[in-house]
Amino acid sequence: MEILNKVKESLPKEVIDRIELEGCEIVVYTKDSVFFSDASDQVKETVSALKKRIEVRIDSSLCMPQEEAIKKIKEIVPKEAEIKI
Repeated sequence: MEILNKVKESLPKEVIDRIELEGCEIVVYTKDSVFFSDASDQVKETVSALKKRIEVRIDSSLCMPQEEAIKKIKEIVPKEAEIKI
């Protein structure tokens, strides 16, 4: 797909793990946590040039396990919030 190649060319190659088309969005997966948190300027430039919606996601291998995430959420969110998991 030509549009995916254009996205690859406009973003730093060393931080992109893969690029996929999901519906009308282009999703860029990265294993670089710094790029994930600071990529907004680079992505904005690419969005402006291509006129396509781009979402940057962190690779699932860098996410904490679900059980640990649930434990952290329960520590942070007050019981009055009545979160049901």
